[in-house]
Formats: sequence, C-alpha cells, structure tokens
Amino acid sequence: MNLKIISTTVTRFGSYYKCVPVAPGFQAEVPKWTGVPSESDSKWLGTKIWPPPVMPGIRFLIERERVGKGRQDQCGCPLQGSIDCVRFHVAERRKRLKLELGSTFQDWKFDQMGEEVAQTWTEEDQKKFSAIVGPNPLSIEKCFWSGIYKSFPRKSREELVSYYFNVFLLKRRRHQNRFAPNDINSDDDD
Repeated sequence: MNLKIISTTVTRFGSYYKCVPVAPGFQAEVPKWTGVPSESDSKWLGTKIWPPPVMPGIRFLIERERVGKGRQDQCGCPLQGSIDCVRFHVAERRKRLKLELGSTFQDWKFDQMGEEVAQTWTEEDQKKFSAIVGPNPLSIEKCFWSGIYKSFPRKSREELVSYYFNVFLLKRRRHQNRFAPNDINSDDDD
C-alpha cells in the first residue's frame, strides 16, 4: 500500500489546509526581461472605453463627489431605510451612473444588472419562478434548475440565471434582512 503524505496544518478552527513551502527550491525562477516591447503586445490590453476620448465640442458629465463628505445617513424619505426608500436611492444612483457613463453603461452591461432585470418578466412568471425555486434551495440535494428550464421554455438559460441572481436572490435577502435580521441563512445562495 503506497500512501502519499501531504503536509497539512490544522487551523485553530479545526479545518485543514495544504502547506505551501516557501524556499528557494520551491520558487519559480523568472529571468529578468531585457527585450524591447513588441507592437503586438498592445493587442493583449484590449480597447480602452473609459474614460471616453476627449472630443472637441462634446462634453461628458462626470460629476465627482466632494471628498470628506462621507455617506449621508439621513434622507428626506418618510420611512428612512424602508424598501421603498432604498429602491428610490438605488434608482437615483443608477440614473446618475447612466448619465455619467453614457453608452458605456450598456457596453459594461450595467443595464442587465440588479432588479431592473425583473422589468422583462411578467408578474405571473415571477410568481411561477418563486414557486419552483422556493421549496428547492440549492443547499438540499434537489436542484430546481431542471424544473425552471422546463417551465420557461421561451426564456434562455442566460435570462433565467440572470433573473435568479439579480432579482430572486435580492428579494429573498431583502425579506430576510427586514423580517429576520438575526436569523439569515445564505448557504443556499450559491
């Protein structure tokens, strides 16, 4: 019987991890680069899209927050910290970011993030999705994805996954934060 011995260490929390030796014999030797940059090197850098190039006659709104102002904990909302208050301020910031970034907002796919994704879903489809996922969290052995794919044949895998992470999980987390802040279980959130 040939046993491979792996050097491990036990942390104070009882978990094991593999030791990584640090000594000259265990390090990669990278020779000093002495060449000149090749013109093809820039192809690995991609295309610069932000900040946009300065064009005569075209002005971009790039508003900077004053330094030292800190985060405002007070707002004029009737119920500060409520779901509607938070939604309002997120929408306000999103609108401002969209204005600042211009077309880059879509290029970076910010328009496909957050609860905005729900706007392409009907109320009925959202309820149907919740009914399927609700009793089948990922932490137990049942996986809801096969049921989701069958129930929404006209929606792409990308749309379903996007809705799950951008809308469904945010709603679940929001509900848990509001109604059971001391008993939040995010193990099934993947």
